[in-house]
Amino acid sequence: MLVENLGAWRDLPAIESWLFAHVPGWDTATTVQLLDRVRDVPVIHFGDLDPNGVRIFLHLKDRRSDLRWFVPSFWAELVEARGQRAPWPEDLDLHNAPELVQDLAARGLWLEQELLVVDARVRPALQAML
Repeated sequence: MLVENLGAWRDLPAIESWLFAHVPGWDTATTVQLLDRVRDVPVIHFGDLDPNGVRIFLHLKDRRSDLRWFVPSFWAELVEARGQRAPWPEDLDLHNAPELVQDLAARGLWLEQELLVVDARVRPALQAML
């Protein structure tokens, strides 16, 4: 699993046989090398639900077309309490983005992953992805 922010990477619950790799924002050189070496392993990306988070995901997906995006549906419950008002660029390609990401963009809201990772439902949601 690729994790965009260091705080979220540290707070994620350990899952046996999973490797959690920190992807420090746009510094993806090491991550690209990792993706090239684990071709037969499913990879999930967990990043901020904001324009740069989307761009980082799309950048890595260009390198690894089967990259999956961790955006569990229960995060929609957190939008009202944790959403941050901020604009989304109109030219950002969201046509394949999860519904929650598209909704956030339409409403001009961002969700940062550090706020989401401590939810007790994260572990089961991750395990359900594989």
